[in-house]
Amino acid sequence: QIPMDQVTIYKFSSIRLSASLLPVAAAQASEAIQLVPVLEKGRKGSGDHGGDEDDALIHSEERAIQVLQHHVLAVCHRHSVTLFEQSQKPSDLYLAGVAGFCTVERIVMDKLHLLSPCAGSLPSHVLLMGNIMWME
Repeated sequence: QIPMDQVTIYKFSSIRLSASLLPVAAAQASEAIQLVPVLEKGRKGSGDHGGDEDDALIHSEERAIQVLQHHVLAVCHRHSVTLFEQSQKPSDLYLAGVAGFCTVERIVMDKLHLLSPCAGSLPSHVLLMGNIMWME
């Protein structure tokens, strides 16, 4: 069990521009793969939120259940997280190896109940979410 306000979860997002949309001989300046925050450490779930930049974030337990339940999450190494926090380059996080995988079994009272193949605490509370789901 991990309180939701102690976890940061990023979802992969692809931003690739067609060559026809770019000026002649220009290359895409942003990385093709971006990380969108779904749940940020230190944010307490609440029903109210404002601003369009927050729309991808989870603000309530009901929304968390819809978005996260049964998803397989990759657990990042602490070193990768530190590197990402310093550089703010998404590739520092998603190109590094992961410590392992877990799945969100259920969410109760703002706590994530994770199913993990090994006992003990996670190396970091930064998790990556893709499109893979697992149900027993």
